[in-house]
Formats: sequence, structure tokens, C-alpha cells
Amino acid sequence: MDNEFLNLLKQTINIYAFVSYNFHNDFTWSSSPISVPSRVQELNKIIRDKAGQEAVSTCQIYVDGSTTIDPRDRIILPDGTYPEILAIKPEIDEFGNIYAKIIYTR
Repeated sequence: MDNEFLNLLKQTINIYAFVSYNFHNDFTWSSSPISVPSRVQELNKIIRDKAGQEAVSTCQIYVDGSTTIDPRDRIILPDGTYPEILAIKPEIDEFGNIYAKIIYTR
């Protein structure tokens, strides 16, 4: 992992893993979060969401490439908000390795 990239991850987000759907077809998440070093950047950006539709992401979160995250997971930002995950995109280095993941949220 590139130390320069890791030095940018000065904030922490909490990830609650998706567990299942409940009786009302709503998401349920784990009760204990995983704390992940991150870089949270608030910037409006047009992206393709997980359904392939054009959407506006108002916040992008950079995490280490080894971080396990699913679009159905719940993330809690440092300010206590929990935005909807629109898409997750891997960033690949010149050797074909995933060194980062960008989580696009609204």
C-alpha cells in the first residue's frame, strides 16, 4: 500500500455491515461497526449509481483498497450522518492492484 495515500486517510468512518432484509423488506445491519480510516470529501459529482442511473454524489469517501464494503452497508461519517451509498468504485494502480475504494454517497 502506498504510504502517501495512507497518510491522506486522517478521518474515521464506521461501517455497519448489511445482515439481511427484515419482514418489511428493510435492511438490517450488524450491531457492531468496523472503524475504517478514510478521507471524506464533500464535492458534487455526477456518477452512475449501482442501478446504472445518472446521480449526483455530494460526498466521496476514500478508503483503503482492502476494506470490505457492500452498497447495502450503512456508513456513519465523522459528523454523525449516515448517507446513502450510491456506488463503490475501486481505484487500480499501474500493476493492476486495487489500492483504494471510493464510496459515492448522497
